[in-house]
Amino acid sequence: MTATNKAFAYVFNTPSEDHKVARVLSSNDPEKAVPLLSLDTFDSETQVKIRSVASAIFTALSGLEMPQYNVNERVLDTLMVYLLKHYPQLKKLGADGPAVQRIEACTRDKGFSSNDLLAWSSYLVGDKSTNTIQAGAATQDTSTDFTKHPMYLHQASLIEQLIQVNYKLDMRLSIMEAKFYNKQEDTPTTNEVSINTESNEPPAKRRRTSGATNLKDAWFTWYTQEPRMWSSTDAGTKYAHSTAKQVVAFLKLFLPDGFKPHEKSPRCRDEVLKLGETAEVELLAYLRGRDITARGAQNVLKSMRKLHKSGHLNDQVRRYQKLQAANCIEDPAPAHTMKH
Repeated sequence: MTATNKAFAYVFNTPSEDHKVARVLSSNDPEKAVPLLSLDTFDSETQVKIRSVASAIFTALSGLEMPQYNVNERVLDTLMVYLLKHYPQLKKLGADGPAVQRIEACTRDKGFSSNDLLAWSSYLVGDKSTNTIQAGAATQDTSTDFTKHPMYLHQASLIEQLIQVNYKLDMRLSIMEAKFYNKQEDTPTTNEVSINTESNEPPAKRRRTSGATNLKDAWFTWYTQEPRMWSSTDAGTKYAHSTAKQVVAFLKLFLPDGFKPHEKSPRCRDEVLKLGETAEVELLAYLRGRDITARGAQNVLKSMRKLHKSGHLNDQVRRYQKLQAANCIEDPAPAHTMKH
């Protein structure tokens, strides 16, 4: 074989061999195409519900004007199906993890609950077509132990999550009964129950410091993430909510023509993205003019607080107030988030 032929063989055969290895590691037949799950196993009404949740989870992957920024709908459906399928296992690994909290927050925002997520996950395991796919994936496992079957493992995780849900309901009922019978004055039943509830839950892990956030990303998240950050009541996101609110407040000062995002417009996300980019460019240029090289949201926020406190932003604030008086600004965020 010549050197040229070897090069072609390497280029074209290596990906194929890698795919075969990946299939074997995933307990699939290396010679057959891997069948994918889809939302087609659900009825049309349930599909609409699941897609509404998916649109909130993948809010930055669809609905944008430029086609290259949008992910194919079938791909989003497939991603959502596998999220639903493995939801019990995800929750078991880390109930307070960002993935689980994001899924549950978007589900609640669309009017559903974690019980709906568990029901959809259970249906995927019980569906015949899904079982056929799982059976094909498990053909290489010659063990006769039924407890190692994927369906059994999934149902075990599902049952464990349902037990946790019932346990929390029982504890809440105990607290409500203690309050109803006014026993908290005589005995610390309510406090003990709440303390016991907290002690039974795994201790919260220390959050890892994430990478620097761009200003335009903070702007885009503030106005497009579902549920909206300003309506969130999750104590775990309180710090992120406060940071985003202040960053966006300073960015607003650097839009000389104001802004009017139309939430019901199909181009809303594109408009929000362009506004964020414009405000970011203007704000960073302003900082460079003062020999400040900060770029990440946290560092920019620290610098802007100092400038605001020293009165260097008074001109920008007055311009913003004039734009408000001239009705050049229509902010969908509540009034309490607009204070500088």
